[in-house]
Amino acid sequence: MIQLKKLILSVAALCLVSGYVFAQESALSVPVAEQTKKQKKILDWYCQLPQIRAKTNDDVPSDVFVNVIFGYEKADKKATKELEERKIELIDFLRTFFSKCSEKDLSTENEKELKIKIRDCINNEILCNSKILEVRFLEFEVKRK
Repeated sequence: MIQLKKLILSVAALCLVSGYVFAQESALSVPVAEQTKKQKKILDWYCQLPQIRAKTNDDVPSDVFVNVIFGYEKADKKATKELEERKIELIDFLRTFFSKCSEKDLSTENEKELKIKIRDCINNEILCNSKILEVRFLEFEVKRK
């Protein structure tokens, strides 16, 4: 009977200790989702473009007003210079880009895709010595007449 009590006490103590250790490990461990979460780079931003104004290609065109900025790697020292040198091309590209869109194309549901298209077109068709990583809209307004 005494040995049974010792066995029960030993098992209980082992459960308490292992439960405490397990609780400590899980409290200190980082969840898997956070471990795999990619650190977002801090970018420099080119903010020197004027407001872009255009009209949609709808039967009854809507007015488009957009302020666009471009994010690029901080280490890319050529980016600001090239973006500044190609400012006229960038303005013309953006005006033409938004003029080819319908009001539906410019809905908030499509904003992410618009930014990706703009980024890819600028990187592939305008810039030679640098790349933009992100496009952001500081203002994005489509007004029906």
